[in-house]
Amino acid sequence: MPVNKPALESALQSLFATPPNTTAACATAWGNAMATYVAGMIPPHQAATTGTAALALAGELTSVFNSWTAGTYDPDPCVNLAPFEAAFANFATLIKDSPDTLGIYEGTAIPPADVGFCNIGIQTTHASAAAAFATAIDAWFKTGTSSLILTPFTTVTWS
Repeated sequence: MPVNKPALESALQSLFATPPNTTAACATAWGNAMATYVAGMIPPHQAATTGTAALALAGELTSVFNSWTAGTYDPDPCVNLAPFEAAFANFATLIKDSPDTLGIYEGTAIPPADVGFCNIGIQTTHASAAAAFATAIDAWFKTGTSSLILTPFTTVTWS
């Protein structure tokens, strides 16, 4: 089973429509959405299938959201999104650094680069925001790769 973009979009739409009351709960909702999204990734990596990467993402996002609610803002919205972007980069790196559950991919996987959250722009509905975020995350995640240990050493794009 590959990554689950429809489930990610649905979870984000629910999150955006009815945000939790605390930054930690909001971060946990993001982590849960990402855990559902990557649970069936191909090739399967332990940090994705066990939810470890999603738990780490939720912890990191709690810090990001707390800094935002403390009023730590820059006039440039892209600067404000940099720690959010970094949390997702760390999420992908945790997946990359974890062993694959099949034992046939080497440890030199390459994580995706930046998601590009700053390019999403302003959305006018919860549904359009969820679709925009899910599309950006899905396109980003699928640029990660893993390589087979065995000949022909084929590189597989995360899906």
